[in-house]
Amino acid sequence: MKITFRILPAVVILFMVASCTSKPSDKIQQSFNTKYEAAKDLHWKNVDGNWDATFELEGVDYTALFNANGSWMRTRHNIDFDGVPQEVWDAFSDKFEQKYVKAVGEVEMKDETFYAFDLKTQDEDYTVLYDKTGNFQSKEKREQM
Repeated sequence: MKITFRILPAVVILFMVASCTSKPSDKIQQSFNTKYEAAKDLHWKNVDGNWDATFELEGVDYTALFNANGSWMRTRHNIDFDGVPQEVWDAFSDKFEQKYVKAVGEVEMKDETFYAFDLKTQDEDYTVLYDKTGNFQSKEKREQM
């Protein structure tokens, strides 16, 4: 009986390690390579069953998210303030202060483009999302790093 209790945890740990992988499936990698042929410096990270790719394209750092089936979900890259459309900037400025902005990203999802503002105040670390016409979409808390 004592042997069973010693072996069982070891088997469970071995199974957990074997089921964790640091590389996505071939299907996911094919989807990525089709969409981003010229990508350089590619790194993968498993995020809740989806795969997050960080890479460089034409000198710009990107992140792209693919689901477990290999379908592309979204891509983001940071942009300067002057890359934000005026109507988006105006809508953002009506609700938030520029001094709290840590980064601005352009986010592509399917046939739509969004603008993500990463903000950090003394009390909060969050991202707000606007569509390309300036309509507020969401506010999500970000993990503290």
